[in-house]
Parts: sequence; structure tokens; C-alpha cells
Amino acid sequence: MAVLRKLSEEHNDVPFTASYLLITKPQSRIHLIIDRKVNSVIFEHILNGYRKSNPIILSDSNNKITQCKILTCQKMHFIVGVFKTPQDVRADKWKEFYNHAWNPAASIAIWISDPVNLDDIKKLLETFWQHNSIDVIAITFDILKNTTIVYSYNPFVIKNNNNRGEIFQVSSSDNLYSDKLENLYGYPIRISLYEHQPHVSLKNFTALADGRDVNYCKALSKWMNFTVDLKTASDDFSSYIINLTNGTNYSAKGDVITNRSDFIGNSLHWESNDLVEIEYVYPRWRSRIVIMVPRNKALPGIFKLFKSGSGITIALTFSALCLLFIILTIKGDRNALIKTFSLMLFQTFGKIGFNNSERIFCIAWIYWSLVLVSIFQGKLIHDIAAPPYHNDINSLGAFYKSNLTLMTKRWEHDILNNSYVSKIKRLSERAIIDKNETRCMIKMMTHKNVACTVEGSHADYKIAEMRRAIYKKRLLHKKIIISREIHIMQQPLFYYWRTYIVKKDFVYLKKMNKLALRFVEFGIMKKWVNDDLGKNLQMTYTESNAEPLDLATIVRSVRARHQSKSLANAITTMVSITDLRQQLLQKEHG
Repeated sequence: MAVLRKLSEEHNDVPFTASYLLITKPQSRIHLIIDRKVNSVIFEHILNGYRKSNPIILSDSNNKITQCKILTCQKMHFIVGVFKTPQDVRADKWKEFYNHAWNPAASIAIWISDPVNLDDIKKLLETFWQHNSIDVIAITFDILKNTTIVYSYNPFVIKNNNNRGEIFQVSSSDNLYSDKLENLYGYPIRISLYEHQPHVSLKNFTALADGRDVNYCKALSKWMNFTVDLKTASDDFSSYIINLTNGTNYSAKGDVITNRSDFIGNSLHWESNDLVEIEYVYPRWRSRIVIMVPRNKALPGIFKLFKSGSGITIALTFSALCLLFIILTIKGDRNALIKTFSLMLFQTFGKIGFNNSERIFCIAWIYWSLVLVSIFQGKLIHDIAAPPYHNDINSLGAFYKSNLTLMTKRWEHDILNNSYVSKIKRLSERAIIDKNETRCMIKMMTHKNVACTVEGSHADYKIAEMRRAIYKKRLLHKKIIISREIHIMQQPLFYYWRTYIVKKDFVYLKKMNKLALRFVEFGIMKKWVNDDLGKNLQMTYTESNAEPLDLATIVRSVRARHQSKSLANAITTMVSITDLRQQLLQKEHG
């Protein structure tokens, strides 16, 4: 019973402390399945061996485990079966019996009481592998040698005839459940990947190129030594839709639902899931959803005078001039208006009296007028020389006041509708559901009456692509003024969890979780994101939407400067005419 003792001690390695209480209980619990044909003496002998160190659960095969209604359901971790012959074991019935609790990563030990041949054992283990169970051992008793023999099966090993699958004996010194997933010997795994910059880049839609999601698939393939059986299409990820016969439609995760692939390489949003066909890779990382809106037309440079910074300077200048005019009027100066305009335009008072107090008063006002005008002129030059100013929508409040219709995916609409933030919840009233992101972008650029919800990194990539396209057009047509038509709101709509999707009972999920956990904890995922936005796309992640200064911008700046100069000349002319008229009146009454 050396093997029996090892089996019973296998799940007692975790320290029994308070923090491990919830982990230890399900791992140490054993589900025991007994065939009625088995000799009662053998049954009692095996049962007593396990009962000494592990809790035992016996259940009638007619009582199925009820369907789990929550997202994280309890799974079976250790199952022991005692049968008379291998033909009595029905892997499909086991899976049906355990229902949601069936775990392809569970450790399974099957005791066979009668003598058996190797072919029957191999067929038994192959049947479990067909149901995605890989950690399965068969235990038999050799009457001639009076010893227990343990068999295991590796479905990935390539034999001489190029067929896969090898049955082997496990010695008492070896691990009963060796890690068969550390080397898949080039076994093909179906992975769906669709072009979606910046995180998925494919070569002619047939081979992996670059990007965070592509790098994760490459790392998995190298770490586990499997071949990527790429499933893709000429459509990009934003517009790829699968329509089912029942009338429902899905995005890329429809590949798993329709059994086109086993793993979705494009990272997707993690959500409460009522689909029994899919599971999620753990851990997850944060991403953001932003709103892309049509961009407003650029304002002429002269309007930049009334922006926040210039507006304050203008207000201070005119307040000071009004104060000066009031002071001069109180002093009885008949040329108060002319002196005020002269100070504003030329920083002079004209004629200054001989009194020291009057000189100090005038010099002080000239000094402060010079300071204010210098600030104003500096701000004016900065605004005129800057790129065009677009009074774009940048906040959720401003978006709600606009007449734009928000086009979202279904899961995004559910988040908006159930949000506790009033500004976000109100947007659900203005939102319509459309899974095709590409169609939304076309409507936005054509009709300019809709806005689209887009994943943050992909939105940054779209803006970078537009900038590059505009730059190329400006090189070809230097006299044509071209501006970007789409703008990313500075305030994100919301943040969410992002991960990968696999099919139900995916035997490789536990291994993929380990690698994803390492990449997230060590910052490799974040590094890949930065590489995608920086080196690979030649762009820097920034919230700024400023356009580069070019010839068209300089032309607009010169035009605005000319308008400002014309306005100043008009004011000067009016002041000169007023001054001349005042002098003529003085001569007539003199």
C-alpha cells in the first residue's frame, strides 16, 4: 500500500494555518466513486486508507450536483474511483454527474481490482484525455509480482510512427501527477487573433507579427512548446462579428462558442458571464474606455485673445484703464479719454506737469501699463503662433450638453445603465448599441452626429494614424489646409478589467494563468503596452491633442496678426481724429 499512502499524503503539503483554511479544505477533500461490482473487502481496504488523512464524500450516482449560479463555482480537485474493470469506467458520465464542478485540472486516481492488459488501460486514459482530463492515473495490482502498478498517460509525446500518446509506469519515487503541459512537443492549439492595433499586428493576416497580445501568445507557445494554429480573418477585430443560427451575434468570443478556436488571443473585457462555453484567464489588468467625438472647426487666431489666460490679461488692462479715466475725470482733466487711450496704445501721457506728485503719478501708470501690455503682447504672440485652437468636447458634462448620439457595445451600455455616477448613467439615455466599431467610426466622420466608445490604446492609435496621414497629405499638397476630424475626450468614460477568453474545460488554462500572473506582477504586460505606444508605433502616450506647427498654421497666424494690427490702427485713427477735433474746438473757443 505504498502508493495508497502516497496518494493520501499528496494533498497534505499545504501548511494548515488560518490564511490557508479556505484553500486547504477543498484541496484535501476527496470524492470517492465506488462500483458496486467491486469486492467489499477491497472497497473497505481502500476507503480506510484514504479516510485516515482526508475527508471522504460518498454520493449516489443518481444525485447530480446542482447547477452553479455564481461566477466563481467550486471545482473538484481530487477524485478517486474504484472499479472492477476499465470498461466499467465512463468518463462522460463522470462529467455529467459533476456538472459545473467538473474540473479538467483535477487529479484523478482510478483503482482497477481485476487483472487487466495494457491496451485497456491505455484506452481508459485516452478516453479521459478526450474529455480534457490530463492528470489521470490508473492503479492495478500485479498478482504475479505481488505489487501495485501505477500507469499514466502523456497525450503529447510523439512516437516513432508520428502518432501522439504514450502510456508509462510511474515509480514510487516519482511524482504521481507530473507536469505534462511543460512540453507539448509542438501540439497544435487553435488561437483566434484579429488585427487590432496597437496590440495585435499580423503579417498579411496569416502570421504573428507584434503587439502585446501577440507577444503573450508567442511567449505561451515558447514556454509550453506548442504550435499556434492561427484562426483569423481579413476583417479587423473591431468589425469582426459572428451571427449564430438562433439570431444572436458575438464578437471574437463567438469563435469559442462555435468551436472555431480554443483561445481568443485578442484581450477582451472581463464581465459577469452567463455563457457556459467560455472561461477567463487570470489575472487581469486595467484598461480604459474613451469617447471619440467629431472635432469642432478650428477657431481663427484672433479668437485666442478671449481664452482663459488672455482674457484675464485683457480684463486687468481695461480695469486699470477705467480706473485711470475715473481718476483723471475727478481731477478735472478735460483730456481724460485721450490720455487714457494714449496710455493704452503708446504708454505715454502726452504733456506732464511740473509737480513732483503729478510726475510720480504718470510715471507709475506708464510703468504698470507697460507691464500689462507686455504680458498681453506676449500672450497674444504665443496664442497666434500656437497650433489652431479647437473648442472640443473634453468632459462628460459637455458631451451630455451636445446633440451627439453615443454608440456603444452591449456590455458598455449595461455598465452605463447600472452606474452609480449620475453623469455616466445619464449617458445611457443617449446611447445606442452597435457592436461594429468600424461602422461607428465611418458614421462619425461622415455625418458628424455620433460619438464612439473605443478602448483607450486603440483610440490613441487611430489618432496617430490620422496624424501620419495628414502629414503625408501636407507634404504632397502644401497649400491645402488639412486638420484632424476626430478628437478623444480627455475624461475617460470608465475603467474596466481586461483579460483573455478560453473555451470551457480548457486543460491549459491553469498553465496560462501562471504565465499571465508572472507577466502582470513583473510589469512585462505594462512594458509591452509602452512598446506598442512608443517604439512600435512611433508615438508617445499623451492626453494632448495639439497639432504640429506647419506652414498652414503660420499662414493662419499671420492672418490673425494682420487682423489684430488692423484693429489697433483703427483705434489709433479714431483717437487721432478725436484729438484733432478737440484741438480745433479749443482754438475756436480760445
